[in-house]
Amino acid sequence: MRHAVLALFSMSLVAALAVPVSAGGPAAETRALWVTRWDYKSPEDIREIMERVRRAHFNVVLFQVRGNADAFYRSRYEPWGEEIGGRDPGFDPLSVAIREAHRRGLELHAYINVMTGWRGPVPPRSNRHLWRAHRAWFTRDASGIPQPLNGGYVQLAPGLRAVRDHTVTVVADIARRYPVDGIHLDYVRYLSERYSYDPVSVSVFRRATGRHPAELPGSWQTYRQTLMTRLVRRIRNALRATRPGVTLSVAVLGRMEVARATYGQDVARWLAEDLIDVSYPMIYEEDHRAFADQLAEHLRASSGKPVYPGIGVYRHDRPAQTLRQIALARRAGVRGFAVFDYRSLFGVLDADGGPAYVKPGVGPRIVRALLAGPLDRAVPPAGRRR
Repeated sequence: MRHAVLALFSMSLVAALAVPVSAGGPAAETRALWVTRWDYKSPEDIREIMERVRRAHFNVVLFQVRGNADAFYRSRYEPWGEEIGGRDPGFDPLSVAIREAHRRGLELHAYINVMTGWRGPVPPRSNRHLWRAHRAWFTRDASGIPQPLNGGYVQLAPGLRAVRDHTVTVVADIARRYPVDGIHLDYVRYLSERYSYDPVSVSVFRRATGRHPAELPGSWQTYRQTLMTRLVRRIRNALRATRPGVTLSVAVLGRMEVARATYGQDVARWLAEDLIDVSYPMIYEEDHRAFADQLAEHLRASSGKPVYPGIGVYRHDRPAQTLRQIALARRAGVRGFAVFDYRSLFGVLDADGGPAYVKPGVGPRIVRALLAGPLDRAVPPAGRRR
């Protein structure tokens, strides 16, 4: 009986993925998958990832190459990520990923955490790391106390020109040296309302308003949004100068007003001003109505640009939930979606301390079985459309 149910679900998902986006005939549909820095250690891991992605009918890989002001490629500006050993592993993960993706007709977008400066309670080992080399670049609370290492992410301060300069340099360097199809930005936001009251941000705000941020909370929110928009605009301009035509996409929070007011993430403005090409709202909801409502909100604010909803399969108790949200996205008229994340579909690579993102009782093997099947030919791959 269990095998029969799995077979039925498998056929359902293959059928769902074969549906053309519009009634006018087959059209390219973006089917993106987030692959995090915990998912690979070797060239063999990357080859396996790309082959699994191809067989599962995805066509865009959002491949993480920067987690915490570190690098999973050969960088002049930041040290190797500790998740891959903290030193040159003997291969270039981004180069391998591009080669293996393109061999399979997949797009490869370099996925970058923008404002996260470090993660975990233990400081980075490398003296090159920003935490050690430029501690003043990190955020502070309203009392001026630096954000401590507490197990989660600590953030770089976007109000500092040096932080913006460094970030833009890192992104432009990737686009210049690697034939990526896109740059995908995550954590383009403040991580908390509590931070960053760094001296520069507070000083600039005081000069503009004559008040402390606590006295004008609404204006402080607007100022934070302006700083984040300034960074996105600089990244956009740098990419146009370095590698015209490369797609710039951003992972944004699902609830738009919370994202804008609390975290400085004004995605509607970024789309309207042509600062980004694609928005990936992370609508990681179990409830289908909440998913549909948030997607509708993002579509209304899209200025006609692509919006591809992020589906959090790790929050789903049943494969049918994932199928339902794909169907809701297509019904809303979008031409793509993304799934978070590779681990949740194919299992944890090893016990390396990385997040598993799999709900207890929901085996990733089941989801893998649902996605297995013949290569979908009804909808052509999105790979390397330019």
